[in-house]
Amino acid sequence: MYFDADSASLNARARTILQQVSKQLTEQKGTLLIEGHTPGNQATAQASINLSDKMATSVRDYLVSLGVRASRLQTLSVGSERPQCAEDVAGGEAANRRVEFAFRSGNSTPTIASLRRTPAGTGLVVTEFTFTPAAVDDPDGDALTYTWTTSLDGGQKDSGTILTKQFPQTGRFTVTVTATDTSGASASASTQVTIGSLDGVWDITCEPKPQQPQVQQAPSPFPREFVATIRQDGANVTGTISGGGLTQSFPAPASLTNSIRSPRQVSFGVESAYNVWDRRDADFYFSLSADDALQTMTGTSQYCVSARAVRRRAAAAK
Repeated sequence: MYFDADSASLNARARTILQQVSKQLTEQKGTLLIEGHTPGNQATAQASINLSDKMATSVRDYLVSLGVRASRLQTLSVGSERPQCAEDVAGGEAANRRVEFAFRSGNSTPTIASLRRTPAGTGLVVTEFTFTPAAVDDPDGDALTYTWTTSLDGGQKDSGTILTKQFPQTGRFTVTVTATDTSGASASASTQVTIGSLDGVWDITCEPKPQQPQVQQAPSPFPREFVATIRQDGANVTGTISGGGLTQSFPAPASLTNSIRSPRQVSFGVESAYNVWDRRDADFYFSLSADDALQTMTGTSQYCVSARAVRRRAAAAK
């Protein structure tokens, strides 16, 4: 297919040829290589490469506009390296100013660029992750089926275009998706998930709310700093809260169930008359959300305009 002098624009004849090419591509599987060639009359070798690239690209873009999948098309900028005709003869330059096609028939393998997951960061056993294949393509336009496996399930497989899953134990796990076309060709992508816990000692800073007349606090003023020792068991936590010289176990008096919620939110504290920081019947709970690394938590409580908890590092072994 030939081009006008120093031009990468498609003339009417070129468009007619490409419409025929598009029809043929819809009738059979395969990929098409589009090679751009130029005569040797450009100022530099790089100029020849640039023009041949524009020629091949204009052909590709027009075929895509006709409905051909871009993943079936490849371009190659040859420049003036492979002339078809000697240029010192009549019509030589025009013959070398061309695009050539190379068709490779057969089924094409699908592709998956990556496997995305939300939320990011370390999860808890209650964290619900959603996994989505990114930039999936089958050059032939075949329908794809998806198979999911995780290192947690010992080979158990799930299906569907996305996967939503919780991991009921701590550790590091691999999630893999495989996309398979109607001819059996497939592509896979994987990602990893780390599940941690809130176990440990947390230093909590509280910005107290303005005093309310009905609040009978002990000690006074209300503490700005607390230390929480947390033990996590599944979706629940137990432990102690200390502040202002007072310590209270939680939960009390009865177990607080489902105190951890997806993705990384936790509520812990004490109930009614068991609240040693307020002589009234008053609950005292922190409602906090952990960061991606499970090292800090931020939120509020009934008594704190804002609260921030920082996981205390374990002392180095001597």
